[in-house]
Amino acid sequence: MVLGVGYKKANVAKFDPDTNQVTLSDGTVMSYDYLVVATGLENRWPVPGAGNAEALANNVCSIYGGAAHAARTFIMITGVKPGDSVRPSRSSIDLPVQLLIPLLAVSLSRAVCLLQLIFTQPPTPIKCGGAPQKIMYLADDYLSRKGLRTQVQISFIIPHAKIFPPSAHYSEALAEVAADRGINVELGKELVEVKPAENKAVFKTVRTIFPTSRERERERERSMIDR
Repeated sequence: MVLGVGYKKANVAKFDPDTNQVTLSDGTVMSYDYLVVATGLENRWPVPGAGNAEALANNVCSIYGGAAHAARTFIMITGVKPGDSVRPSRSSIDLPVQLLIPLLAVSLSRAVCLLQLIFTQPPTPIKCGGAPQKIMYLADDYLSRKGLRTQVQISFIIPHAKIFPPSAHYSEALAEVAADRGINVELGKELVEVKPAENKAVFKTVRTIFPTSRERERERERSMIDR
């Protein structure tokens, strides 16, 4: 703990801004000069078919969805076995089928020739633009080391104009990395629905792509010049 900083583990039960006090769940009343409230984050699952118990049971999960989702992600990626590229019987329901990560998403679906492994991310800006690709490259590396990469088609399908929205420079480099690894990149497509029971992910083509901060700056510069 930083020198001069105290720590108390408790929930806040009541705010009293008129007296600059907060009441904790154990009844303790604490006074303050300035109050910073950090409520934390709550996962939102705006895509129908994602984030519920049925989805998790059908191998649709998120590494950001909690411990159960993260563990399921590991099980699904490491669950690929030699011969899985041949269409399995319906009794092989425990084979990796779909993995959805709503900040980054993965989907493994059965096909006649190859298992389809799809990664995606939402259209909203995120603070770590590389995060959605990290699990993809980890999966690619694991499958390659196990000699299973030729059985799996990996795709990165996102609703952006570049593979790495924050930077055109790094997008060029990452596009080369994806190509070298045999990863199929599809841009301008947004995940809108997951059908866990059918092993399907539905994408739509989008026309509105979030610009990067530099692109917004250039747009402002052009607007000033036009005036």
